Amino acid sequence: MATDSIIGSHNTMSYLPPKHRWMRPFRFLAKCQSKTLLEQLDAGAEAVDLRVCFDRRGVAYFAHGLMSFQCPVPFEKVLDRLPPYTAVRLILERERRVSDERQFMRLCRAVESAYPYLVFFGGYSKRTWRRLYAFKAEENGELPLHQHVGSMAIDARWYEKIIPALYHRRKGHARPSAGINLYDFI
Repeated sequence: MATDSIIGSHNTMSYLPPKHRWMRPFRFLAKCQSKTLLEQLDAGAEAVDLRVCFDRRGVAYFAHGLMSFQCPVPFEKVLDRLPPYTAVRLILERERRVSDERQFMRLCRAVESAYPYLVFFGGYSKRTWRRLYAFKAEENGELPLHQHVGSMAIDARWYEKIIPALYHRRKGHARPSAGINLYDFI
């Protein structure tokens, strides 16, 4: 992967509706993208940030914090829609069972094998930020990653860390650096 600036979306699937009806009033807390995946790609995103969890049957679904999202297609179908050489960061968003880490490692191994034309990185558990799986793209060290997102920004006000849209409204997009640049609201 070249060290040029690659633009991507942070919490790519957070545009989806909440899985549970009772979570709808809190959607603004977890929403980091307004455009659909295809609209984000059309807008120039070359990297996506996919946060996954597992249901009781071991099926992967998308989440951000406590919010789970309804996706009309299975996880693998989302990967099928990505163009070649898209950088895909996979993160285990939350663990509810001991088996979730093992399922995540199996998922990472399976998608890296099934989608050799995508560039996978990440492989972390969000809770502990411990690496659960090392992708081949990162064998020579970390990929340069810059997260231009309100929840992680040093200059974000306390409420902008909770509501990403407010930080984006005030600051917009920071100038990209060499490497992968993830943004709220592409």
